Amino acid sequence: MKQKDKTDKLICPCCKEQKLEKDLIHLLKWRKQYSFPYLGLNDELDLDDEEKVRWACDACIKTKRAILAQPKKQDYSCYPYFVYFDIKRNCNSCNREYIYTKEEQFFWYEELGNNYWSRANNCWECRRIKREEKNKNIRLSKLLETPIENDISSLTEVIEIYLNLGKYDKAKFYMSKFRKLAKNTGFDEI
Repeated sequence: MKQKDKTDKLICPCCKEQKLEKDLIHLLKWRKQYSFPYLGLNDELDLDDEEKVRWACDACIKTKRAILAQPKKQDYSCYPYFVYFDIKRNCNSCNREYIYTKEEQFFWYEELGNNYWSRANNCWECRRIKREEKNKNIRLSKLLETPIENDISSLTEVIEIYLNLGKYDKAKFYMSKFRKLAKNTGFDEI
């Protein structure tokens, strides 16, 4: 009994339209190129799981609704991403819906070299905020490596960083050190 070919009629995950085999030249090429017999898949890609196998029809690729990926630049364990297209997601931090753009995905997997299983789980704005917080903490660690009790500019920067991070008790602690230093040195800016 002949098994039905999964490419007879498929729904393109990019445009959500039903496609025939003649509309899937890229997919057929990938299926042949990336078959993994040791996984028991022979030359069948598991096309039902969009997160596992990212593909698109030829029309989406031609109209640049999807951009071709470069599998050799990816760190993947099962299948590489064959294309990138815009995906709607919910941000883990602010819970708003956002578009994870095809360009961001290309950068994430091929420029930064992130693993196939890693995901950008936050919107661009929340990722920017987290990056800024991380950079402030790095700067803070650098400032606190050396004693700053006698350095007004370092104390000022430490106080400002703690206030920006919402760590008011720490800011208050260093503000008392600042006041003491200002009083002892005649610095009357406060």
